[in-house]
Amino acid sequence: MEAAHVVDLAPTILYLLDYPVARNLEGRVMTELLTTAFLTEQPLKSVDSYRWQNRTHVEPSQFDEEIKARLRALGYIR
Repeated sequence: MEAAHVVDLAPTILYLLDYPVARNLEGRVMTELLTTAFLTEQPLKSVDSYRWQNRTHVEPSQFDEEIKARLRALGYIR
């Protein structure tokens, strides 16, 4: 059994929640803690990275403006 490290928590939790594990994520899935049945039923999914790609500009919606107006009324923003 390989020793577990704190960096192994994120990949393991992602796997348990059936999310893909990023290949560039430090740590590993602690498969030794899981049953063979679970590992068989839920194959490991992965992605290269969770980094954001260059995104295009998004125009604010009507809801964004309403929220800003409410925050101004409460004194949180100017």
